[in-house]
Amino acid sequence: MGTNKNSAARAKTARGDKATRIFLIVFATIALAGIIAGIVAGIISAVNKRNTNYLEDRLDKYITLSSEDYKSFPFTSSLDDITDATVENEVLKLIYKHREDGENKNNQKDIDILAGDTANIYYYGYTLGENGEKLAFQGGCNFAEKTSTSLGIGSGGMIPGFEMALIGKNSKDYARMTKRTEGKVEAGGFVYVTYSAIYWDGGVVQNKTELIDLDNPDSKWGDGFKDFVVGKDIGKKIEGSYTVDRYTEDGRKQSDIFSSITVNTVIEFTEGDPLTIDVTFPKSYQAAELAGKPVKFDIYIMTSQRYKTPEFNDEFVTEKLKVKAEDLEDYAGDSLADKYRAKIRADLEYTRSEKLKQEKDTQFWEHIHTRVKIKKLPKADVRSFYLNYHTEIESYYAQYGSYYKSMDEAACDYLQLSSGSDWEAYLLERAENAVIEKLIFYYIAREENLLPDTERFEAEKKKLYDEQFESYLVSNGIEKDRYDTDEKYAEDVELARADFEKSYNEDFFRENVYFIVVMETVREWAD
Repeated sequence: MGTNKNSAARAKTARGDKATRIFLIVFATIALAGIIAGIVAGIISAVNKRNTNYLEDRLDKYITLSSEDYKSFPFTSSLDDITDATVENEVLKLIYKHREDGENKNNQKDIDILAGDTANIYYYGYTLGENGEKLAFQGGCNFAEKTSTSLGIGSGGMIPGFEMALIGKNSKDYARMTKRTEGKVEAGGFVYVTYSAIYWDGGVVQNKTELIDLDNPDSKWGDGFKDFVVGKDIGKKIEGSYTVDRYTEDGRKQSDIFSSITVNTVIEFTEGDPLTIDVTFPKSYQAAELAGKPVKFDIYIMTSQRYKTPEFNDEFVTEKLKVKAEDLEDYAGDSLADKYRAKIRADLEYTRSEKLKQEKDTQFWEHIHTRVKIKKLPKADVRSFYLNYHTEIESYYAQYGSYYKSMDEAACDYLQLSSGSDWEAYLLERAENAVIEKLIFYYIAREENLLPDTERFEAEKKKLYDEQFESYLVSNGIEKDRYDTDEKYAEDVELARADFEKSYNEDFFRENVYFIVVMETVREWAD
């Protein structure tokens, strides 16, 4: 039976829902695709069918590990600090979210840009070279677009700080950009050029189009390119070729020859300077060469679109955000707006701290896997993990098998492996790594005496139980405001509690509490 795309999509959604429920990650299991969240409630329960007693057996018969191996592990965070600007950026997003159409929605010139407005802009991003030259970076310029970019101020469409820098700015105070596709090329500005080339090393390109800053041509084009194209007809192929000669330290000449050169578009600017802003890419930015790097943007404000936007004040907090004054009593501030800013900062700091824990955990396990030496593995434990991973696949296939041609196809889809992969070998490797991490974890916990005493254990267990059960209720739609009577709500809560405790037993809470407590100390070893 062939896979129905819509049905398969629903199956994937179900798989995703299941994966994102309240199962608490205990160990980061290194699998074929990298760091994968490993142990969930059902798996932990079944792992108890094992021969190894991780709290009493000698674990050094399985692994070799010294304190130098796991202490002072290298750590680099990808998280930015929470600053006043970070908070104000979140406030800006709230204002934008609650904007309304104004009386005049047409694009306008010569008005100040306000929070919540839409600015129509062109932009050119760059870093500065050693001699102050502008060095463009990929994706940092929209000159190639047919129209300017419509950027909502507060939409989060650009990196933090970009939109904030536009507030209060007026197009009349800065240069604007125009595009020309006829006439002659004049000095200055940018040009879009189509060309072919033969490079000194034998490389060849045909009909490539490139944006060139005539005032700051990069080394590829040399300083003579500006004089070569100025005065030429736009849209007409330039006769002859253009050669850039370079010389090596030992005097050898290297020549790049450009031919079939056509200037397609000239980009010019009105008198004056663009709005130039300084921003920094987030440390987590996907392009590694830009992550955490300061850059500049030249911005050309074309027009603006005015919206009716609320002021961020006490009324905004209570009326728009539906937050009561008593909900903000624990936050400092002279007004509700200030208190809500404090709440935003607290929420951001909490989220950052949780992500920081995850980063440290991940990098710790990545590090320790390069240090541990495996003597042998307890086969019964590996098999226990493997069978539970396999049971998870079987359960998924039993529910959604009709959407797939075979269990192999379902398993690869569930595990997000490429079609035809040996998913059982993948599960075995994952099981082996889970056991290795359990051995490492308990070895360190016992060597460093990190396991909690009874009082700490019970306190952490209660906290974890309450958090997990509350999440369990929400995931099953059991929320008090959905019930007509308190009695019916209480009845369903107790029924849910019975089901919850069947899946989340003592072993689940024991291993999770151990993980929570032990990793608090392990994270302090980050270097």
